[in-house]
Amino acid sequence: MKKWIAALLVALLCATPCLAEGNAIAIYFLYANNTEGPDVDAVSTATPYTDLNFSDISVMTDMLVQARGMDTYAIEINEKYDADFDVMVEPARDDINNGRSFTFAQPLPDLSAYTDIYLGVPVWWGTLPQPARSFMEQLNPSGQTVHFYSSHLGSHFGNMLEQIASLWPNATLAEDSYTISASDDIREQAADFTAWIERQ
Repeated sequence: MKKWIAALLVALLCATPCLAEGNAIAIYFLYANNTEGPDVDAVSTATPYTDLNFSDISVMTDMLVQARGMDTYAIEINEKYDADFDVMVEPARDDINNGRSFTFAQPLPDLSAYTDIYLGVPVWWGTLPQPARSFMEQLNPSGQTVHFYSSHLGSHFGNMLEQIASLWPNATLAEDSYTISASDDIREQAADFTAWIERQ
């Protein structure tokens, strides 16, 4: 399943030239990479479409990497959420309301070498997931352009664009951000996302 989805998207994307862009990085947050419980594996490429992994983000990140050859950084917290989506909802919402700080499984990236940051984060209750917000609070990029892409469950961007601009005031948020409803299938929206990549 994973291989044929990835192959399909790469084929669609590379119908146009795949340009290398070594001074860009894709930073992304997936629920699936931040859970603990039975039968949980970390996700870094295209995965089945479930509430667990918000895999629109992983698919879009794969497409970016194929198109631009950029580095990637997965936001992974040490304080994991429950793998049961229904169980995780209340603690995750409380984390947002309480402004919880997290620690991270990998060293924070040095963003000074990059001119462009592609930030892929799902919308949770109209705002940034607290692990992503906590991550952003610990970095202060300066002079870079931030290209934001996301998935949502009905709130579109919510207040995330304002949050990003506030958290990273010394970077420039590109006007053309992208989001897809989690009820849609990114495989059917591949042409739209490819066009978005080409506009960046």
